[in-house]
Amino acid sequence: MDLTKKISNLNEGLTIYSQLLKDEETILIPFAISQYVTVSRICELLPEYLADLQRNECKESLCIDFDQLTNMDYWMKKLVKLKSDMERLGTVPMKEHGFVVTILGFSPETTMDLYRAIERLIIDMVKMLEQVEATLKAAPLVLYQNFYRHLRAQYCEELAVKDFGDWLMYSGKMSLCKLKSLRAKVIADYVNSGILRCCLKPSGEERSQVDLGALKKHLPDTFHYEEWFDNCYAVFCRTISWKGDILVPDYACAGLFIFQHWSRLTESDIQAIFHLDKMLELIHEDIKKLPQEDKKKEELSATLPMALATPEAMILWKKAQDAGYVDEHYQPLLSRTEAALLADVMAEKLGIKEKWKVFEAIWSRNNMRNDYNDALNQQKTRKILEHLKKTFSD
Repeated sequence: MDLTKKISNLNEGLTIYSQLLKDEETILIPFAISQYVTVSRICELLPEYLADLQRNECKESLCIDFDQLTNMDYWMKKLVKLKSDMERLGTVPMKEHGFVVTILGFSPETTMDLYRAIERLIIDMVKMLEQVEATLKAAPLVLYQNFYRHLRAQYCEELAVKDFGDWLMYSGKMSLCKLKSLRAKVIADYVNSGILRCCLKPSGEERSQVDLGALKKHLPDTFHYEEWFDNCYAVFCRTISWKGDILVPDYACAGLFIFQHWSRLTESDIQAIFHLDKMLELIHEDIKKLPQEDKKKEELSATLPMALATPEAMILWKKAQDAGYVDEHYQPLLSRTEAALLADVMAEKLGIKEKWKVFEAIWSRNNMRNDYNDALNQQKTRKILEHLKKTFSD
């Protein structure tokens, strides 16, 4: 369809026409004919475009300045020279200028016939553009979701499939951790590309709600972050949600982004968006294939710092779970003072020096040293300590 290009051609063509000299008769008439053909085609395509919008379908982003191009005065000013030239030349029939034409079923006898036809079509075009603008302003988000899917259907998936296949070849045994790392890498590369820099920048509050650490912990320490990374990642998070381990794209939001910024996006940018989409799709397909038990174990161990995720530590955690001290997520089922005693005994067994800092982090607590001191002042402390030590000595 390419309506945007045709409207732009008409606008630029009339601008160029205004710069032509009056005595260039051999150029003036063919130029006017070309403008008639262009605006005629626009007026044929706009009803189709409007009908699609009313069905919540869209095959093209209409990247135009509606404020300017729905202003009738704007177009009439552009037509001033064309009108004066056609008036001057119209005193003689077109055939005497060497032009006997029938264009799109229309046979102008004089140049003024040609001008009037152009003016009438431009008036019709402006009215239809006003309808398009009003329809877009009232359009539901499903329109942009359908727009995204229409574009995505034209995207060649072979490169993404090949990239994922190459990764599988060298990744070894599949695991949730490896798949999350790959997902973080493809997202981070996309964010680093700067495609999202044209979006409205996130506020400090919006950035504070984004868990940037959850992404970065899956990336290598050597990964290079561009200066715009944090802001662009916050923008990216506007277009997704999470369902457990699965990232769920918001295609309506993504489609709206492409629609609004179409004129700024290159073909390479569009391909990068759909490449990321396909890569995420392939990654999530493999995440879903992983045995649930394997995923559960991996997720749990991933919540622990290294000092509490060693083989020796996992043995202690298993004993603590069997004794009813902690739940399956390693969270204490004891009182604060009893949990402090548990942390002390486990830290001693594992040789952890900064025990309070480590356990406060995984249990989201503060002042565990005070809890421990309070426990030592309680009469039942000795009995609890004996029970803890016996549990971990077996």
